[in-house]
Amino acid sequence: MDTVVQIFQFGITLSIPVLWAAYGELICEQAGVLNVGIEGVMTGGYFGMALGLNYTGNNLFLSLLIAIGIGMVCGGVLSVLYVRLGTDQIVTGILFTVAVLGLTTALAVKYVNASEVKTFKEWHIPGLADIPYIGPILFEHNVLVFAGALFAPVVFYLMRRTWFGLHARSASEHPKATESAGLDVWKHRYAALIIGCALVAVGGAAFEN
Repeated sequence: MDTVVQIFQFGITLSIPVLWAAYGELICEQAGVLNVGIEGVMTGGYFGMALGLNYTGNNLFLSLLIAIGIGMVCGGVLSVLYVRLGTDQIVTGILFTVAVLGLTTALAVKYVNASEVKTFKEWHIPGLADIPYIGPILFEHNVLVFAGALFAPVVFYLMRRTWFGLHARSASEHPKATESAGLDVWKHRYAALIIGCALVAVGGAAFEN
């Protein structure tokens, strides 16, 4: 039975990078942008996390901030390509992913030392983690797992209960009406891409754990 518990626990851990990436992609698509370069952004986040661990004395939270920063830079680049220049989103996303993969691979050889890998510590929620079988599966994970599980209401609130979410969705569904109301469609798509790519980069950083 211990093997079964470990399989389910490991499965939840492996799903977290995809969950963070899904949050980011949801925000992008709600604003009318299909970000096919999502894998490239995740690669950038992973590289940022590894780079941070090498140059911050294995400080996990500073490294995570570096990964988020790289994700925001990726979002800025993609917003210029997708929104400003109006390039084909599928072709651009594929080329962006290939370019980031090549760039990070080349930089990692020189600047990243993978001899020591540090991860976030596991949290054991008192009481709940002691429940037979269910406890170890659901309540013994690191902070990125718990944060990912709890972040869904935040994304829902952002996109459904704030002016930013309303304006971003209107920029996707009714761009001409949005412009006639005096709102800047480009600006909202820029913001959605940068925020979305920051969350995608967290997914990439979660691979480090």
